[in-house]
Amino acid sequence: MTDTSILADDRHITKNQLRELVPVVDMTLWRWVRAGQFPAPVQIGGKNFWKLREVQQFLASRPAGYSRSAHGCVGAAKARKATAEASAS
Repeated sequence: MTDTSILADDRHITKNQLRELVPVVDMTLWRWVRAGQFPAPVQIGGKNFWKLREVQQFLASRPAGYSRSAHGCVGAAKARKATAEASAS
């Protein structure tokens, strides 16, 4: 029998799915990756994907309420909801 909770954590997510979880502009995301503050993507078939588990760990490590976008602060509750929805699908 396979534990589906383990499989869900090992999923890869697309850039569009990542944007729902981490609402920042692309330049900010790449700066974080270069600085070692955000997980680097993995290339599969020439496209970038992120490991959901690593993104969730990044989000969990941020202070409550911290999630900046180009338009200001996005609530932590919204980010947590998006993470839960991504995990469920």
